[in-house]
Amino acid sequence: KEARQQRDEAVAAAAKRAHEAEEAVVVARRKADEQVAEDRRRGAHHVSEARHLAGERVRESERQHREDLERLQQRGSQQQQEMEETLQMSDKQKTAAVTEARRHVSAMEQDTKVWTETCAVDYEAKAARFREFQEGQKQLNKEFAEHHKGLLDLEKTLHGRTMERTMGRVVRQLYMGDANAAGLETPSKELMRPPPPTARESLNPAREREGSAAGIGSTFKHLGGMLIADAPGTLATC
Repeated sequence: KEARQQRDEAVAAAAKRAHEAEEAVVVARRKADEQVAEDRRRGAHHVSEARHLAGERVRESERQHREDLERLQQRGSQQQQEMEETLQMSDKQKTAAVTEARRHVSAMEQDTKVWTETCAVDYEAKAARFREFQEGQKQLNKEFAEHHKGLLDLEKTLHGRTMERTMGRVVRQLYMGDANAAGLETPSKELMRPPPPTARESLNPAREREGSAAGIGSTFKHLGGMLIADAPGTLATC
């Protein structure tokens, strides 16, 4: 009986231990399930966070990539615009330089043309003044020559008149003598006497008078030549 009781107690204790073991197994299984569930939840959370972080990183990378691409595009557009502006400015400067060069060349051509025309006008004016000077000089030389010729002719005329008066006085002195002698007796009267008339001149009194005058004139001319040959200085000073 005691053995049975001990056996029953032992069976009951074993059953109790078995039950406790089963409960412990259930509890352990439940804890394991909870742990697994918690691990799954945590894993899912970690996966979700990792996915979220990965998505954020991808989006950030895409955003950064887009920003870099936009920045590169903007920089490329800006550089292209700057290059276009530089080219336009260069074209404008080139066009302005070409225009200025053409204007300068045109101005130089105009200045050269004006200078050439001015030189031509100046040359024509100088040539005209030179021709006028030559004409004036010729006229002046002509007037000077005519004036001196007139003075020379006047001098010749006056000299001829002086010689004529001198010769007249000399001949008169030789022919007529002193005033006191009244022309009656002079040493040269025989020389001054005209030759006798010929028979033909006697028949023509007018021719006789002409012959007498011619003879007297030739005699005067002969005497004048002798006097001039003997005393040229005296007659020239008279």
